[in-house]
Amino acid sequence: MRSYLFAAQELTRLNVSHKIDDSSGSIGKRYARTDEIAIPFGITVDFDSFNDKAATLRERDSMDQVRIPVRKFSMLLIHTSSPKVIVRF
Repeated sequence: MRSYLFAAQELTRLNVSHKIDDSSGSIGKRYARTDEIAIPFGITVDFDSFNDKAATLRERDSMDQVRIPVRKFSMLLIHTSSPKVIVRF
């Protein structure tokens, strides 16, 4: 089982639309691709994610990043994507 699947399963369970980019290349190139097509948030699953069940959430406009448990993704994404709520990392 690939290490990012636990995150994808949690996002699916929470009915959060997502796409996995498991292409080769640096994380910087992946960020640039998602920035170019205006994806507001990116979730990075790394080698530590499988053990600690956490990943890095990156916000496109500010480029702020925060490492959070996967189980908290839905609440954070819902709050940060609402036009009435502004969340600063």
